Amino acid sequence: MTYKGNAPPAGSKILFMHQEKSFPATADIGADGSYTLLFNGKPAIPVGTYKVSVTPPPAKDAGPPPNPSNPEAYKKYMMGEAKAPAADPSTAFPKKYQSGETSGLTCTVVENQETTFDVEMKD
Repeated sequence: MTYKGNAPPAGSKILFMHQEKSFPATADIGADGSYTLLFNGKPAIPVGTYKVSVTPPPAKDAGPPPNPSNPEAYKKYMMGEAKAPAADPSTAFPKKYQSGETSGLTCTVVENQETTFDVEMKD
């Protein structure tokens, strides 16, 4: 995961939302831009095409995002439908990436194929 050739700020999160079945796979993005998607707490991601969104880390004074164990609240937060903690403007990337509907990012998981995706955000 990169933005302008660099890893997004530590604490950013990535969301893959299945286009047909609307279920999420999520991950925290590491300082080096790496991430491991989890679906139902496991790294086995169902086959299909996913819309991708990325949220910046919360501002230092913001509260934590909803717990992923509450899928409806977490989905609303990741889709921008619920009030999210404010991002630190010095580390934020373009807001369009915070929604799968506006990011323009998609990835397709194919059966029996490695599920490593190098996602690149551009201006």
